[in-house]
Amino acid sequence: MLPPLERAVDQPPEGIGYEWTTIDHVFIKRMWIKKAGIYVPQHAHVYAHGSFVATGAVRLWRDGELAGDFRGTMIEIPAGVKHLFLSLEDDTNVFCIHNTMRKEIVEILEEHDLLAGEV
Repeated sequence: MLPPLERAVDQPPEGIGYEWTTIDHVFIKRMWIKKAGIYVPQHAHVYAHGSFVATGAVRLWRDGELAGDFRGTMIEIPAGVKHLFLSLEDDTNVFCIHNTMRKEIVEILEEHDLLAGEV
């Protein structure tokens, strides 16, 4: 179950740095989460993808259920699953990796802004 959430003052774009590239139809987005305690806004994609936690650590929820804490590993995010990350350490880097052979963009199925008391 998700904790009660409220958008922090330093939420994106201030709390997270983004950069991305596409190489041979593979879209790679780096999220540099500057401080511990920052949530990456919950969203879902049309297709499955991987998120690699390169430095630091994150807590992950999938469809509102706690999936665990991760560091130095690839996490599979199934298609259509809402996912939410919480940084557990300063200077956490997560790389989201998508196959773009279907389209040249990473299609988002849904975005979900959570407020205090919502699940």
